[in-house]
Formats: sequence, structure tokens, C-alpha cells
Amino acid sequence: MPDEIREIIQRALNKAPSQALLTHCRRELFHAAETVLLNDPEFQRAYKNGIVVKCIDGVVRRLFPRIFTYSADYPEK
Repeated sequence: MPDEIREIIQRALNKAPSQALLTHCRRELFHAAETVLLNDPEFQRAYKNGIVVKCIDGVVRRLFPRIFTYSADYPEK
């Protein structure tokens, strides 16, 4: 997240943003970007039908983009 966001929040609140607020903003930014990607018709077609790509070894292959997630339980939260 750009540093300008911290400055904008600081001007709006007249104080430095808390770590919790910055964490919330990062999470919201991630979810918004994910929504844009997943709702893109071109990405949806590629996800369903694959993309035909000529690979470096000269073989033409159909590749399927996939999104993997990692989640962990943080006991301190």
C-alpha cells in the first residue's frame, strides 16, 4: 500500500493511523483487487478454458491460471 495512504488518513483523522486501521485498509485493498481480477471476463475464460502458450521448449501447451491461498491461525490474534 502506498505511503500516501498513511498521509491521507493522517490528514483526515488529524492523527497517525493506528496499526489496526492500516491492517484493515490492506485487507480491504487485497479483497478489492481480488474482486476486480475474479470478475474480469477474460480471466474467467482463461480460468475455464485455459490459455494456449508456446513454451520456451517450443511445445504448445494449454495453461490454466489458478489462485492458491495460504491461511494460518495466529494464536496471538
